[in-house]
Amino acid sequence: MIDWLFSIVAAIILWLSVNGFQPSHIIAGFFGSIARAVVAKSGTIGERLVGGFTGSLFAVYFTPLVCMLLGIPDVQIQNAIAFSIGLIGMYIAEAIIILAKEYRNNPGKLKEDMRDFLLRLITPKDK
Repeated sequence: MIDWLFSIVAAIILWLSVNGFQPSHIIAGFFGSIARAVVAKSGTIGERLVGGFTGSLFAVYFTPLVCMLLGIPDVQIQNAIAFSIGLIGMYIAEAIIILAKEYRNNPGKLKEDMRDFLLRLITPKDK
């Protein structure tokens, strides 16, 4: 029954490999964003799914760059970095969703929203 699901996942991983992406970065980034979603326990299911997708995208595109800049050739360390970048991508997605909701309510204060977005990226969340 779930054979088709495994087939789809295998096809996606194969397609990504052929196009130059490392599937291990995608998987590590996805689990990093899932870990963040479980710990946060805030937001709707849709927001968590968008965050997971964004965390995976961040891991795919930024892990090779970070590993190249830091000179890290070890695959296991690269996967750990992809996990961390998946967490960071989730935070960024959450901040963008909050900004979009505020912009929907008051579209006139985009300048203040951008300032708040940058502050949310660098400061810890209040509980």
